[in-house]
Amino acid sequence: MVDLSTAAATSPGTSGCTNSRATSRTGGSEVRIIHGRPDGPVSERRGDTFSGTVYADPVLPATEGVTISAVFFTPAARTFWHRHERGQVLHALLGSGWVCAQGGQPHRIRAGDTVWVRPGETHWHGGGSTTVMSHLAISLGRTEWFDEVPEADYDTATANRVGA
Repeated sequence: MVDLSTAAATSPGTSGCTNSRATSRTGGSEVRIIHGRPDGPVSERRGDTFSGTVYADPVLPATEGVTISAVFFTPAARTFWHRHERGQVLHALLGSGWVCAQGGQPHRIRAGDTVWVRPGETHWHGGGSTTVMSHLAISLGRTEWFDEVPEADYDTATANRVGA
């Protein structure tokens, strides 16, 4: 985390945020930046617990059992079956995709939708068959990963979709 209160202010005559060490104060508050990861690649390619091409950018690294990531799914890419000890919040940022609880039908989610997955509920989520999807994933507690969602199961499930 960067605490801008200890950084040098921009010098008079400069405009905007040209000095990356600037302090911004309004009514006694200050701007704080939490870096999701050290300098390096723009996005992490995910693979071991995902099918298809999936990228993730940490927003908040694991902190007191909470992880926040921006996740981008290419068409038909998805997570494996998994569950979260204390639940998960998904907030769709762009495109459309699917979320499916074990034993249920998948539900379409679109940009602007927010999903609450109850603690311990086994589920998967990912892009649409022909659409990309990006969501903010707020995972609470430990995540337990299970089997891959097979392509045939994904195709069948999303063909019989809810909310299409």
